[in-house]
Amino acid sequence: MLLDYIIDFCDREYRDSDTGFVCDECNHPIKCSGGCEKCLDEIHFPDSYDNGKLEYDCINILNYYVCKYSNKYCSEIEYALEQSEIIKSFNEFNVMSIGCGHSPDLMALEFYRDKHNLKIPIDYIGYDNNRLWEDIHNEIKKHGKKNNIEVSFEYEDVIQYFNEYYVAGINMIFMQYIISYFYNTNQIDEIDCFFEDLIDVVKRKREKLIIIINDVNSCYRGRDYFLNF
Repeated sequence: MLLDYIIDFCDREYRDSDTGFVCDECNHPIKCSGGCEKCLDEIHFPDSYDNGKLEYDCINILNYYVCKYSNKYCSEIEYALEQSEIIKSFNEFNVMSIGCGHSPDLMALEFYRDKHNLKIPIDYIGYDNNRLWEDIHNEIKKHGKKNNIEVSFEYEDVIQYFNEYYVAGINMIFMQYIISYFYNTNQIDEIDCFFEDLIDVVKRKREKLIIIINDVNSCYRGRDYFLNF
């Protein structure tokens, strides 16, 4: 399974880095936090850290992040897939992942496919503006080639290029921590515009479409915007 494969890969990469939980060459903008766990807290809760780390700009953090959160995110998305009746009518899964990161949505979809013994191909395109995911993405592609999954990634800000890069035939869209990202980066005013662009795309489609929003369950990170969409 992709879930196990990527966790194992990131675990090896993290251990081989010999960080001792503190990077030898720390790139913290102010002062080393003391470890990846603390750096993640600064990124995820910026209001609590005036001079904290703001971005996933360290490969050690990404590897740690994957090991810590993959099971949680994958299971959340898989639970959502189980609630859908429309998905049962699909003969193939054509996926657009917005803010894909390490692709827990693809992990969940593969798990769902195998759990229900479906012989359905998966065509997956992930968008993320962080190129540090590239090594992990390459491992995802390797797994995909062996498991009837066509995988590609674009390192673009999909919010800005949404219409330009929209792929015809998509029947599943995953939005992963996009709304909370707007909050964390002080772009709250952009949320409604992003929703409008996404709705325009949906209106142009005649095929059935599933949209799954996976994000922070907090009114302080945009949960109220789910209903606006």
